[in-house]
Amino acid sequence: MERGTQAGSEGISRRHVIRIAGLGAGLVAAPAVLRRACAAGTPTVVNSIRSLTNPYHATWNKGGAAFAKSVGAEYVTLVTEGNSEKGVADIKAILAKTGGNCVINVDPNDSPDARPIVEACKAAGATVVTQWNKPNDLHPWDFNPNYVAHISFSGVPYGK
Repeated sequence: MERGTQAGSEGISRRHVIRIAGLGAGLVAAPAVLRRACAAGTPTVVNSIRSLTNPYHATWNKGGAAFAKSVGAEYVTLVTEGNSEKGVADIKAILAKTGGNCVINVDPNDSPDARPIVEACKAAGATVVTQWNKPNDLHPWDFNPNYVAHISFSGVPYGK
């Protein structure tokens, strides 16, 4: 048996001291970790789309609203109406409003719009997913952990 584990022994085992020290360190660190995790609160869910008159985008918007509701998050829809400058400006405004505590799903109007959007999200500490449009040299791994994914689809198989 280890020294100090036997009834009536006077010493304390090294293993026991390490366990107590680890528990103490955990108790001291836990409040800081919990404060950090809870400080930001639930992020705002943001969808940036071209139009609500397009059935595809209207359905996309309904899905975003349903998801946000399911996780108890605020939901914001940004509608660009095909205006790239408005799209980028609206995203920068929501980043400022939320302090970067948001998750943005964006369909950039044009491929070059994706870069300033991703860069702004990274600078603010927000999370972003791009859909359909992005330059070929823009990759999620270059902006890890903020740029989570790019989603696009090939219509070629469906055209056959």
